[in-house]
Amino acid sequence: MIAEVCSGLRSTGAPEVVGLTGGVFQNVRLLGETKERLEREGFRVLTHRVVPPNDGGLALGQALVGACSF
Repeated sequence: MIAEVCSGLRSTGAPEVVGLTGGVFQNVRLLGETKERLEREGFRVLTHRVVPPNDGGLALGQALVGACSF
């Protein structure tokens, strides 16, 4: 379903870069299969390598924005 939505959006002019983020992508099987299919269909896929895709990453982003606000 993710690949189908991305392909549909691409046909309307959306970029061919897809970021897989959010807690659902802590599921290694879902992440791997989704990434593989998107890449097969010509998308460039971005995934997390250092920061977790769940609330831990969100909290880090919020802290960064807060630190830059001063």
